[in-house]
Amino acid sequence: MPGRTEAENTSAMTKLSFAVALLLISLPVSCAQDASVPEAAFLSIDRYTNAFLGFSLPLPPDPAFDIVEVSPSGMWHRLFGLEREKGHTLFVISAQQMMARDAERLMKIAAPTISLHGKEFSKGISRQKGPDGTIWKAMYLTVINNYLLQFDIQSLDPKIAEDLEHRVEETKFFEPAKARMIAGPNGKPYNPAPARHSKN
Repeated sequence: MPGRTEAENTSAMTKLSFAVALLLISLPVSCAQDASVPEAAFLSIDRYTNAFLGFSLPLPPDPAFDIVEVSPSGMWHRLFGLEREKGHTLFVISAQQMMARDAERLMKIAAPTISLHGKEFSKGISRQKGPDGTIWKAMYLTVINNYLLQFDIQSLDPKIAEDLEHRVEETKFFEPAKARMIAGPNGKPYNPAPARHSKN
């Protein structure tokens, strides 16, 4: 990262790696191998890989980010979340199952469309005055396998918001069966809402 020495960067990555490792150790093993739900994924120090829908994106290397517990909201599956206290930053990935034509219609009326790595997205950018300052917001929508996939970014820090936008725009899509390979040897099974899928 700019302004940091190599030793500082290594220390920061080590702290984030330790935090992710602690989270992964605490996850119940029962949810680890179930790739039949939208939340099924692999998580590593630098990447989130969804094993159900088949997409992967790089994560910010900043150790100030924390993985947040996300829970379903109505018909939306909350797949993954990050927050950062400084700048009041929140990043959430969600998906909702619906007919492909309905998802495409919603995507196209939500915001202007763009092409990212050959896939159509809609991208909406806005600013909203709040009690703590201006909130920078970005929303990306795309359609995959009869799901409307949404990436939401909110931050008081425009630089952090922009960095997260770049990471979303580096999202790669693939056949879900390849998720384990795409996640790499450091990817550990991750599911943000294991209790909902418990067989007990």
